[in-house]
Amino acid sequence: MSTTTILNIQKNIGRYGLSTLLIFGNIGNILTIIIMTKGVKKQPNSCSLYLLSACISNWIVINTGLISNIVGIDHLDPQNTSNAVCKLRWAGVHALLMLSRSFMIAACIDRWALCSQNTAIRSFSRPRIAVRIIIILLIVWTVIPIHIVVYYSNNTGRCIALPGTYAFFYALYSLVVIGILPLFLMILFGLLAWRNLQIIRSRVTPVGDIAHTAQQVQIHKRDRDLMKMLSGEVLVYCITTIPYPINLIYSVSTSSIAALKSPIRLSIESLIGYIVSPLLNFMYCCAQFYASTVFLIQQNITRYGLSTLLIFGNIGNILTIIIMTKGVKKQPNSCSLYLLSACISNWIVINTGLISNIFGIDHIDPQNTSNAVCKLRWAGVHALLMLSRSFMIAACIDRWALCSQNTAIRSFSRPRIAVRIIIVLLIVWTVIPIHIVVYYSNNTGRCIALPGTYAFFYALYSLVVIGILPLFLMILFGLLAWRNLQIIRSRVTPAGDIAHTAQQVQIHKRDRDLMKMLSGEVLVYCITTIPYPINLIYSVPTSSIAAYKSPIRLSIESLIGYIVSPLLNFMYCCAQFYVYAFSSARFRRDFMSLFYSRIENRNDSKHTIGSTTHHLTRR
Repeated sequence: MSTTTILNIQKNIGRYGLSTLLIFGNIGNILTIIIMTKGVKKQPNSCSLYLLSACISNWIVINTGLISNIVGIDHLDPQNTSNAVCKLRWAGVHALLMLSRSFMIAACIDRWALCSQNTAIRSFSRPRIAVRIIIILLIVWTVIPIHIVVYYSNNTGRCIALPGTYAFFYALYSLVVIGILPLFLMILFGLLAWRNLQIIRSRVTPVGDIAHTAQQVQIHKRDRDLMKMLSGEVLVYCITTIPYPINLIYSVSTSSIAALKSPIRLSIESLIGYIVSPLLNFMYCCAQFYASTVFLIQQNITRYGLSTLLIFGNIGNILTIIIMTKGVKKQPNSCSLYLLSACISNWIVINTGLISNIFGIDHIDPQNTSNAVCKLRWAGVHALLMLSRSFMIAACIDRWALCSQNTAIRSFSRPRIAVRIIIVLLIVWTVIPIHIVVYYSNNTGRCIALPGTYAFFYALYSLVVIGILPLFLMILFGLLAWRNLQIIRSRVTPAGDIAHTAQQVQIHKRDRDLMKMLSGEVLVYCITTIPYPINLIYSVPTSSIAAYKSPIRLSIESLIGYIVSPLLNFMYCCAQFYVYAFSSARFRRDFMSLFYSRIENRNDSKHTIGSTTHHLTRR
């Protein structure tokens, strides 16, 4: 690799990398400023003020320092021609970057103060105090960078620190002020805040003190969110900023042997220096919005995604219940009884579990405050979901039995047998989830399975009972039913036996419709349910290294877990009507007949009244 190639790589990083940062940095920072300004106006908050101030600083940096770097790639850089521009640019960008870091440190201290048991320390976490600290930091970081104004120059044709004593001082200054000190303070007060939260969570609340409990949990939820955002900032800071002072120390230490360095080594050092600064430094200024985007996505999935499922799920399940109830009354059918029971289970799930998830976005979730609600909700929703799946399996077995050549097996496909099996399944899935009642708790402030052996057992249980077993049984009996249908179709009917042929074709047609509906159910089940136990199996083994996971990894894992459950789980409960309507022409006709029958009844009543009136008039 030649020096020209390395120089071209450096130019392309500047040309395309910095330009990309400029675009996404502006979008992200402007959106963050709008969101936080709206939040501060609605409800002033000290931490939000610090984060908003940091975001404004970052936005100014990328629209001054970043633009000047991009201009300098293919044009003459003003900082290399004007000494005033050289001094002001470096001092200004440094001041703005340090302001952003200082505001983040203040936000970490604010979170620690808010969770403190000391009243005097808690008083630090007030909007009025935050405004004063922001003003003080503005003054401090206007004064401190004066040494850059004095000792930076472009006498050599490039805007750099004066070589010698000041260059070495600036390297040490960068190592401490940019590298070590901010990171140390962020981590220190972040850990102290986390410790205070753990102490608050472990407090014993007097029985009946519901208001205190609700307030306590609300603080937990808000502070967990802010802690995630701040943890993400610390991680991004570490990745993007620490290499800069380290590279500076190396550059100063080896400056005495610069004449002995080969051209290729100098080119590589220049490329590394360019990646470290400005690329990584400016990347920190652009990352604030995207570090918290994962959490915002999760909130919006709940607010809009689950709300949409609630509406369409209720409409679909109610229509399915009406259509199938009408069909069962008209002509009792074992398969229809199973499908109707599954639909009722799904409808109850979305009006209990789904509503509680939506309610928990902007309000206190009762499952996090009441241990009884925690246990009953998880056990109840699990029982209802498993009932729905069990009814679908029974429907698949019923279709297989109906098409069997064995009389004893065919006897399984009767309404009387279906009613008994439904009752047995209700009893079974009332008993099995007792382990959830015993081993689920909200002692940590969230309703979760107790960590350790049970958490691992529940992961395996979910993999088998929720994932593998229902899917295996649905596919197995679905294929067996399809095979039996193929055998029936291949039979030779005696000539002239028209009644038998008509009856056979009628069975074929009805069973084809039911097979399509069940096949659609199996497909939807696979898509919406299998990811849940797989994600659970991943989460449990990696929980032992949770402390080593980065905040962004934890946020992404949380988002994936949230999509897998509750979104996909509840989607299965809402999809039944739409799957049936898409896959079965007969179901569509039954659906349309609901409206046609009402119109016909209304027309018949009008015709009857009209005829009676006409008859009386003639008399």
